[in-house]
Amino acid sequence: GEFRGKNILAQRRPLAETAKQFELTLEQANARLLALLERLRVLRAARPRPLLDDKIVTANNALMISALAKAHRVLGDGAYLTAAKRAAEFVERELHDAASGVLFRSWRAGGRGASAGFAEDYAYFVQALLDLYEASFEVRWLQWAERLQAKMDERFWDGEHGGYFNSAADDPHIVLRLKEDYDGAEPAPSSVAAMNLLRFAAIFDTGSGGGGFRARGRRTIEALRAQWT
Repeated sequence: GEFRGKNILAQRRPLAETAKQFELTLEQANARLLALLERLRVLRAARPRPLLDDKIVTANNALMISALAKAHRVLGDGAYLTAAKRAAEFVERELHDAASGVLFRSWRAGGRGASAGFAEDYAYFVQALLDLYEASFEVRWLQWAERLQAKMDERFWDGEHGGYFNSAADDPHIVLRLKEDYDGAEPAPSSVAAMNLLRFAAIFDTGSGGGGFRARGRRTIEALRAQWT
């Protein structure tokens, strides 16, 4: 109740009822409401705006690319595929170091940040590239996905227990490496990686990364057995 009597506006009844109460036609009531909203917009525009988080995050864009690629497959609208390709090409150009194969976490105001990507950036983006490949059948996306999976294995794989740590082994700022095991608003990196590995296995049916795609995917799932049994 801390905002009682203050500036939290809410529509308490249908506009038709309000129009009837004040003996207005629905069109007149709607016109008055729009005029009031415009006055409110002008007053609000004079206030300081809240801070805006305008950075571009690799993981978030990866989820968007997957959605766009799947929308194209289901609806057949080429605009979705075009948007997915543009986003992937942006990440390739601005957030990927071709020499080292490393993905970076974020980009803002004309340049990428100094932080290398986390496990979720790799897992989500590999998934996005697989979805983009299945939507376009352009082999470049599949080839890049395979290279990024190898880099993810190199940087985040838990060789002792299976699954993927959130942070890289060479991160000097991490005291304790954590491993996400909960699929919340966003899925855990190991969950997405396990599916990616099984998709690779279905495509290539070959060994990779010291045990094969399928074996590594199964081991990733087994690493979380304590949580799902």
